[in-house]
Amino acid sequence: MERLNILHKFFAFAVVGLFAVNQAMLIQIQRDINQTLPELRIKTEVVKQRTGENARVLVRLQNDETVEGYISRVAADSFTGTNSETRNETKLDFNTVAAVIKIEPSDEAEFAAAVIETAEAVELLLKAIF
Repeated sequence: MERLNILHKFFAFAVVGLFAVNQAMLIQIQRDINQTLPELRIKTEVVKQRTGENARVLVRLQNDETVEGYISRVAADSFTGTNSETRNETKLDFNTVAAVIKIEPSDEAEFAAAVIETAEAVELLLKAIF
């Protein structure tokens, strides 16, 4: 009978010990997830955006700086933002970015771009004819 009590106590301590180890592991896993989740969210946002001059974005960094332009390159741990006007490239690590916001062109800007493209096409056509 005493042997049975010792076995019960041993199993009770083993269960409590396994529970404590399990809780410590779960806490560490939760910390790891909380650290990598924002980076994965930013990677997803960058991949959703197209690269190139027509896909304009506003990138807000964690230090409250902003980079406006377009995404020119995407790598495994970073991406390159290019200023549309100056063509300056900025390498941005995913873990330093707070948000990537797509800049939608206004209807007026789209109309103006279409008019300019049409005027350039007409000008080329007239030069070819005359």
